Amino acid sequence: MKAQALAIIIALASGLLLLIGTAEARATKTEYTGTQTCGATSPGEVTYPDGNIHIKGSTSTCNSVTTLPDGSSVAYTVGNANLDSTGSGPVWGTIRIETTGGAVLEGSYRGMITGGTSWIVNLVAQGLGDLNAKLFNTSECQTVSPGVSECDMRGTLLVP
Repeated sequence: MKAQALAIIIALASGLLLLIGTAEARATKTEYTGTQTCGATSPGEVTYPDGNIHIKGSTSTCNSVTTLPDGSSVAYTVGNANLDSTGSGPVWGTIRIETTGGAVLEGSYRGMITGGTSWIVNLVAQGLGDLNAKLFNTSECQTVSPGVSECDMRGTLLVP
């Protein structure tokens, strides 16, 4: 009886894996790279509890150039951070991306700032309207002047 139950479980799992593999095979997967320059548009609410730095609702506008077919885009972010006294800690927020080709994606990001001047963030965004796509991105950023950062990006655009 146990062997029969195990055989059924293996058959179901194999069927599920086959369905997942078939769905992935039909999707168009585009790897890309790019650069991005971001400028702060509002610092948001900044508080200093116990010598730490808490940021809520900071906004920025980012201009990107990528190897994707639309080439460039503008992103609008609303971010938050809980940093220690050295400027290190987690960051998270939301993003809206508008491409030069008219596509719009919205999503969220999270990452980590180190020393207040460099950070890595990962984001996931979903296409809106006719764009049935998901964007997965990793950005490595550096502050280049007060309120301005530059990022190297890499990611995947997945269109089912």
